[in-house]
Amino acid sequence: MGWLGNPLRPLLLLLVMLTPHSGQLTLKASKSPAELILYENGLLECEIANLSAITLNPNNLGVLWVFTGGTEELNIFMYSNGQITNLWEEAELSKNSILDGNMSLFLRHVTLKHLGEYRCEVVIPPNDKASLTVKLEVLARPTVTIVSEKLVEVGTGGEMILGCQLNGYYPCECKTDWFQSNPSQKKTKLLTDICIAPPIKNPDGTCNVTTEVRLEPRVEDIGSSFECRVTHKAFPEPYTAKAAVTLKEAEIHLSKSSIVGSIIGSVIFSVMLLAAGIYLYMRYIYKVPPNVCDLQMPARFIHQQSAEITCQVSGFRPDVISVGWYLRRMNDAEESFIGESKRNQEIIRFSKAKEITEIGKENATDVNWKVRQSNFVVHDDGTQSLSSTLEIYPDLMEDNKAEIICRVSYPTGTQEKRTCLQVDAIAPKLGNIIAPPVVRHNTSVMLTCPISFFTPRQLTISWYERINGVKSLLLDHTEENEAKKHGGPVFPLSA
Repeated sequence: MGWLGNPLRPLLLLLVMLTPHSGQLTLKASKSPAELILYENGLLECEIANLSAITLNPNNLGVLWVFTGGTEELNIFMYSNGQITNLWEEAELSKNSILDGNMSLFLRHVTLKHLGEYRCEVVIPPNDKASLTVKLEVLARPTVTIVSEKLVEVGTGGEMILGCQLNGYYPCECKTDWFQSNPSQKKTKLLTDICIAPPIKNPDGTCNVTTEVRLEPRVEDIGSSFECRVTHKAFPEPYTAKAAVTLKEAEIHLSKSSIVGSIIGSVIFSVMLLAAGIYLYMRYIYKVPPNVCDLQMPARFIHQQSAEITCQVSGFRPDVISVGWYLRRMNDAEESFIGESKRNQEIIRFSKAKEITEIGKENATDVNWKVRQSNFVVHDDGTQSLSSTLEIYPDLMEDNKAEIICRVSYPTGTQEKRTCLQVDAIAPKLGNIIAPPVVRHNTSVMLTCPISFFTPRQLTISWYERINGVKSLLLDHTEENEAKKHGGPVFPLSA
């Protein structure tokens, strides 16, 4: 029931419109926008500023809270004639606090659906009313996890990779930097050789992202510490997480014969390497293979809901490169081609009819999946980077435990990344059974059970009756057996 459905509302509005406003009633609130943390409780303040000059009578007082989200406007809480009408189960307001001049709205378990504007209206007939508006912003702090080796030996020419994973943050704008600090040199250096994939959205609207930094530590780096610094609106100041990695000089123990053998072997190897290097340089004109990051994807795949898998490719030269996507379902002996992206190639869309794509290969998927390329960047050293994104609509029955392969082909070889899909269903939510207020003897009656927010569509619904504590089955109902009933009772599926 809306605010106009309350019997006191028309009278209060009429009195306020016919009588000049005295201007005595004013409201105060906290700053706008108000910032609340995701999945926590919060308070939107609305208080009478000049309570000492006003007498509050529960039978002569009206309070209304209105929520506006986009183009939708909802009445969520009303108080009139001493009675509270709560139209939003997440909202709460104490009757005692109202009579103390505090009309603040308490929100439980705040989610992203609560984003919007909230208007507090207070009416005191015959001639006073006031309102204020508070904008609500919802923040989710990222969970920061550092991925690194515990001990790395330096001086061997090996590579070290540090990862900084950010999960479950909102809004999705976030900045991540890597720093190296060396106490002996008394300086902090910003690391630039990083690999950042586009943020991945989770089903609840929050985002995940991973930033990797690649290093070739040297002996002078021993004693250095590495930290990931995260800047996000949910943090009052940048959040810092340190990598638990220790650099150690490699220990080499060689005998005299080993040293002589190593020298001879090194000379032979150097000659062979020089010859091979000249050959490769002359044949491929100094081509640089790409660095392929691990696939970025949501934490969950939901049946028939859009999801994106991103492959980040960086540091390659020249730009002769292709990123191909392939699918192997559980019972398939061979992998099926989905699509391919190259530089300056438009988005390739696939139809259910398995059309031939622009590059002459047949799409073997059964739904409208698509591949797109974005973020093509040319760096100062002449190397290049790109990301290829596969948008999928996984099916629980067909694609669960299917394998997705991203294969990167370039003049000097091929690299690939794989992942296994775990497709989840969404359990249905049951509402209270809806029944007529009065049931007459020997008269048919319709009972409705609202079932909503589930996927996939297949359901089995059973109706029972309980008489004197004994539970008995009335009917097992599915979409198939309902279609076969003609003239019999109908148990509608209500969303």
